[in-house]
Amino acid sequence: MSKTKVCANCNGEESLMFRVQYKPGKTWCFLCKPCVNEVKPDNPHYRYGGTWKG
Repeated sequence: MSKTKVCANCNGEESLMFRVQYKPGKTWCFLCKPCVNEVKPDNPHYRYGGTWKG
């Protein structure tokens, strides 16, 4: 049984999440892959901080 986390953008539960910053400020959050692909392009606030696997 794998663990899951809730995506900070879409609230979906996933067992593979990415720790990122994508808004002004220094707040880290976990996003699923589709949401990372949505917020990353041309985003000067985007910063990758690691991958979490449940």
